[in-house]
Amino acid sequence: MDLSDKSMLINKLNLTLSIFFASLAGYSFFAFFPVYLSNLTYPDGSITFIMTFLGIGIAIFSSFFGRISDGTGKRKVFLTVGLVGQVCIFITLIVVNNLVIFCILTFLRGVTLAARMPASNALFADIVENRHNHIELNTTESEVSGRQLTLLNTIKSGGWAIGLIFSNIFMNLFGVGSLVVFLIITTILALIFALFVKDTVVDIEEIHNNLAKEELIEENLLDPKENDQSPNGVNSLLFIPIFLRQFGVLPFLQIIALILFDAGIDPSLIGIIVAINPLVQVLAMVLMGRLIDKARITEKLMMAVGFFIAAITLICYMTGLIFSSLPIFIIGQIFIAFSWGCIQTGSNKYIVNRAPRERAKFTGYFFTSMQIAKIIGLLLFSYLISYLSYQTILPFAAILPLIAAIIIFRL
Repeated sequence: MDLSDKSMLINKLNLTLSIFFASLAGYSFFAFFPVYLSNLTYPDGSITFIMTFLGIGIAIFSSFFGRISDGTGKRKVFLTVGLVGQVCIFITLIVVNNLVIFCILTFLRGVTLAARMPASNALFADIVENRHNHIELNTTESEVSGRQLTLLNTIKSGGWAIGLIFSNIFMNLFGVGSLVVFLIITTILALIFALFVKDTVVDIEEIHNNLAKEELIEENLLDPKENDQSPNGVNSLLFIPIFLRQFGVLPFLQIIALILFDAGIDPSLIGIIVAINPLVQVLAMVLMGRLIDKARITEKLMMAVGFFIAAITLICYMTGLIFSSLPIFIIGQIFIAFSWGCIQTGSNKYIVNRAPRERAKFTGYFFTSMQIAKIIGLLLFSYLISYLSYQTILPFAAILPLIAAIIIFRL
């Protein structure tokens, strides 16, 4: 292993560790910050209102920061600034107890996530592609495989699961208020590793240019303009089925603990059932990363399967409610994990390989479509649940991912 190859591996390790620790904080905030607010005696309506601003921040700024990241190639700047901002926000949470300030801080956390997530995803793909091309300079094939991208998805899912478990233990030992301390510690660790990450966009572009020049000299067949374009480009239609799936599923995932409670499930088991989703996602990401590299399994097919499984999940939730069945809910949690494993793996590979120079921008669009779906879905769901039961709404919600499965084949 030469020095440059070793340097790339160290760079990849630093980035994955940074993403891992950031993921520890990410799912813990999502799952337990409403509990933290409830402990401060905020009513459910106010908590929902506060959490909505997280999605608004992500939705507005993800594609904006992603486009700048692509244009400048300074992905590390967005990664580190986003993490510094999150540490400052979490520290501020310790000393405030005001509805308006909580809304502002939650919105700012969304902004920092919008800066960090598209840039870190794109940087990981850049590092993987850079090492791939560094090793195989004699090939013009630069597609990043699903197996290579699996590490990113697995690190995130593993971080979510471990963060959920350890933050829960942390709060049981030191009280609900200690959640903020847990968030600060894990985010600082993410920031420390991020400081040692290096941008690699310039190296990738140089490799592509060198390959193009070699082909022109040897065969005089390669058009440099064609070489600068992605294979087929990212079809914006991708974000419609993503929107539909999230619109139909996320409102129920946000309150899955309440659904389990209403179904009469033992409260001591609810936390375990909720944790099944991120835990199984680790397995799902590894498996899907291996499957998607097979010739017969395309990105579109894998995403379509994910949408179909999402519809089955919602039917499981409905059935579990009707029969107060713990096994059915467990099956539903396993299904939702594999659903996201299929969609995340398929969409990630689709974007990375079809937009090699606009990865952060299109990843930003991906996050934006999810957050808009979440915001609108939560608002509509909050209205409908005042008049209809979960059992009535769930079958209609299941139709949306089925429509998404059909649309995805139009890419």
